Amino acid sequence: MKTRAALLLAVFAALPAFGATPEEDWNAFIATENVHYGTAPHAVLKLQDAVYIGDGQQAVLTGTKGNAASYHWSTEANAKGALHVALNHGKPSATLDGKPVDGIEKSVVVDTDIDVNGELTPIAAHVNGARFWLYNQKNPEAAKFTGMAYYPYDPSFLVQAKYVADPKFVTTTFHTSHKTDKDYYHTGDVSFTLKGKSFLLPIYARSNDPAKIKGAQGFFTDELTGKGAYPAGRYVNLAFDDAGNKVNADHPVVIDFNKAYNPDCARSPFWTCPLTDVHFDLPITVGERDPHSLHHDAS
Repeated sequence: MKTRAALLLAVFAALPAFGATPEEDWNAFIATENVHYGTAPHAVLKLQDAVYIGDGQQAVLTGTKGNAASYHWSTEANAKGALHVALNHGKPSATLDGKPVDGIEKSVVVDTDIDVNGELTPIAAHVNGARFWLYNQKNPEAAKFTGMAYYPYDPSFLVQAKYVADPKFVTTTFHTSHKTDKDYYHTGDVSFTLKGKSFLLPIYARSNDPAKIKGAQGFFTDELTGKGAYPAGRYVNLAFDDAGNKVNADHPVVIDFNKAYNPDCARSPFWTCPLTDVHFDLPITVGERDPHSLHHDAS
């Protein structure tokens, strides 16, 4: 499955091909975000339903053949459907029409325009489970998507920062948009000066294995939050590689707040996103706008 993290890392890898200037890179970033949300086979807005299950649990995909909009997940014991998914001893599995199927982590086609994939994921603090996505390729939410809404590019929000690693990868539990808890690992902090003020932004990853961490995120709110920017806050990414920018080593970084983006839960009720208590006492008048706001002018 092409996850949000994988898509965003693809952006970093592709930037030199798109253009040499930061603004051209920003335009390339937004183009990739548009694919992630609206047009990719597993775009966020093609999600029709999702189910989270713990070890020893199962779910059934119910629906009427030929009616893509009718498909939904059920965890009822007597639910009937062609596709059954389960998690046993930490391994997800699926059966379609009573026969085991491989490739649930990539895609299993159930009906015309309907497919499912799944992945292991924390479902609560310190509790691992699995998440199964249901995609409708003709989802009206994707069909009416016209593209991301970003504030105009401002080069003054591209900052030089210092990344200081946390060698302990301390586990941090966040409350989420679904009123659950989710664990992240603190990889370090970035410190920087913006508009004459000093800031510190903690950085988190979903793994505590340095060999597996190629990218991590910082979550923040600011003086524009709820006033044109998404009320739950926005994210910025850091990419780690083998050329000195390692997750477990101190190094300088560049953060472009023009690329600050909303969590996926801003557009899909099937995503659950961490809620941050990091607040910048400054209006970050760049980055993604609140998609629910009727007013798109920075205040």
